[in-house]
Amino acid sequence: MDVKNRIKAARLEAGLTMRELAARVDKSPAALCMLEGGDGHSVSASTLVAVAVVLDLDGDELCEAFGKIAPDSIPATADEMKACRVAIAQKKNAAGVVGTPAAP
Repeated sequence: MDVKNRIKAARLEAGLTMRELAARVDKSPAALCMLEGGDGHSVSASTLVAVAVVLDLDGDELCEAFGKIAPDSIPATADEMKACRVAIAQKKNAAGVVGTPAAP
């Protein structure tokens, strides 16, 4: 099974709609639609890793399939991933970065 089909199969097995998965990884449903369509080249490595964590897939393998280099530190669980996103959003907000979404 190719990567795009594994992503879709894992999402369906997890009982998630594309919108629900998009919300969990803080991306638009359109971005995930492209990913499931096989266009992961326009998606960042961190998004691929986030999708992998939520769907219990191999983040390194997803990154490699789309020609991305996986981050050195990959959160092991969805809770760790959420904590990382919150910490990054708080740092951006504290630095006054405009357009940063509020921390979940």
